[in-house]
Amino acid sequence: MIKLLSRRELQELYADNDLYQYDEDSSYNMVGVLSVPLRDCLAIAYDAKVGALNDEPIQAHELVVDMLMHYYELDDIGTIPNQWLRMYDELDVDGDETVYYDSRGVVIPRQVYYPAKAITNNILRTVGRWHPYAYKMRTNLDDISMNQGYLITMKVYGDNQTLESVSGWRDTAQYISNNDGKITRVSGNNSWTIDSSTNRFASVGELQESRAYTECKVCQTFNKYRTNMIPIRSIKKDRGLRWRNRKNVCHTCVIAILNSKYRTDMGEYVDIRFKGTIAFDGVDTLLMAPLNTFSEQITYDNLLELRNEFGRFFRKFPNVFGVSTNVFYELRPIPEVDHDYRFETGLLNYSYTFPIFLTSVAQYGYESSSVGYDWQDPIWYRKNGPFYGVELECNVKQNRPDYRDIHVVREQAIKLFHPAMYPEGYTQDGSHQLIYAKRDGSLNGTYGVEFVSQPLSYNYWVNHVPEVFWQYFKDNFLARNLGECGIHVHIGWDSMTVPERYVFLTILEQMQEQNSELLEAIAGRSSNSYARWDSLVYRGAKDRAFQVALEKTQTGSNPKYNAINTQHEATIELRYFQGNTGRNSILSILQFIQTLYNFAGYITSNFTWDYGVDAPPESLQKWIDDIRDDVDNVILSYMFETDDMDFMYKRIGEQRLRSMINNTFEEGTMAMVRYHSMLDMRVLALTTNEER
Repeated sequence: MIKLLSRRELQELYADNDLYQYDEDSSYNMVGVLSVPLRDCLAIAYDAKVGALNDEPIQAHELVVDMLMHYYELDDIGTIPNQWLRMYDELDVDGDETVYYDSRGVVIPRQVYYPAKAITNNILRTVGRWHPYAYKMRTNLDDISMNQGYLITMKVYGDNQTLESVSGWRDTAQYISNNDGKITRVSGNNSWTIDSSTNRFASVGELQESRAYTECKVCQTFNKYRTNMIPIRSIKKDRGLRWRNRKNVCHTCVIAILNSKYRTDMGEYVDIRFKGTIAFDGVDTLLMAPLNTFSEQITYDNLLELRNEFGRFFRKFPNVFGVSTNVFYELRPIPEVDHDYRFETGLLNYSYTFPIFLTSVAQYGYESSSVGYDWQDPIWYRKNGPFYGVELECNVKQNRPDYRDIHVVREQAIKLFHPAMYPEGYTQDGSHQLIYAKRDGSLNGTYGVEFVSQPLSYNYWVNHVPEVFWQYFKDNFLARNLGECGIHVHIGWDSMTVPERYVFLTILEQMQEQNSELLEAIAGRSSNSYARWDSLVYRGAKDRAFQVALEKTQTGSNPKYNAINTQHEATIELRYFQGNTGRNSILSILQFIQTLYNFAGYITSNFTWDYGVDAPPESLQKWIDDIRDDVDNVILSYMFETDDMDFMYKRIGEQRLRSMINNTFEEGTMAMVRYHSMLDMRVLALTTNEER
């Protein structure tokens, strides 16, 4: 029961410096110290949470009221509690006809109600860390010894005539007493935890010295991890409950979580740390997830026969985990691909450079060749490529279906990017993998990763990256709407002739200068600090795009964060694109670049140009002039005349494409009518394919 410490008890505690003593000449008066058993603290904490569920304010708890009623009936002005009561009795109460109740609904005097409520609030502040434990023990409070609890100092400041709130370490301490009620140990800094195997206070240091004990990550008490705990994973979003790897949880906490959905459905109070669902893979993985993460429970047979720590756990609770049970939800199987290849799956430094190999689709299988061969000219690139090296910046999702550790999820993505039995079927100059994971200073230090691919042909990206990778990448990684995440695409300088590069760069520069709606729709964003739509720079050049195409670089500062980054010796890096993990969005970016590449080849294929001596041919100059006049008009016209635009169509959307047609082509012209008609046919074709 709650009681006021006597002067003799206080003198002993003050003498041993176990309890903070307010000086007689301080501003505080009516100082009294209550001993509140841990069992009572937990009962008060649980009742307050239940009341909060029903939108009830904090009540004067019955356990506090019973203590104060003793003094109220005693009516001895010499006791501190009676001074508290008289203090509230002296307040102006004229016309006050309010009836006051305690937490049981019993009518109590006004003089008792207010100090009881103040003490109740201070108890709640003192034991806030144990609210999860209070919920866990709500039906077993009798298992908690009464020979332990909190010392709580109550006081009045000056002439305020109200009991003060506790002031941290000064006003609270933990204690242990003997069977006679004599306090034998005190923790003045509240450093003790609870050993939930005995339900007693214990020194954290003493428990941590024993390797058999560890903290439960749900109720936050300590327990014997080999005997009374089980490792589980959590994908809950609540603070402190999203874990990067497995954590130990008390057996009884797991049972409480299993029961939480039923209690929640019945409208009963469930502590937030226990509110969730538990899924099991049938072998060795328990996963805690938010309510309604999974739809159907699964029946497992013979859980009691598992020969591991989970089997030992199940055998402790045969009434819950009988011969056949459906208390768990089923974990979806994680996709696996059979590989013998030893992949580099670690998170590499951002500056790490791996050997480059160009991978294309051959008649039988695939071919990968290193760069630098004489025969790798623009004609060869056009036949076999072009090759796109892609950087995918993203975060590992916190709420992801692959519940394993972050580094395992990154490793899995690398493996799934490669087909089964890789590199079987690949003719290679040397051993290599197709994608790597890197750190990037602009990304989240815990969840961020940049996947960097080898240069793969357009055909390979569209038709030969395994579908299982795309699904896994979308399910377990996040990039869209994260401002720091982007998609960067590298295309080799040598994959195009100088005239082709000239056209390619002119298109992009004009799209920037004209604020191209098409470019922004594909990129998913406009100019920003990571991809600035700045003009090309080549000092003294009459035509900047041509000179950059010729020299394969820019002059001046040539910053890496320009959307057209020419700092790389071998490639043009296009940084326009917003991060994304969806297959269609990523391939629409490559399809857009491929369209510009094909267009540059198309308009430069019917003439010979000695660009070191002569001006551009008349036909080329006309195209350049048209691009500078209205680049979206030129590129949209070319797009609609090709069959390769399905990814871009899905990315942009029908309504926005129609708007682009209306904004780009004059009303009533043959072009406008033609492209609307072609869009109608494309919509019909795509709809038909989806219905199949």
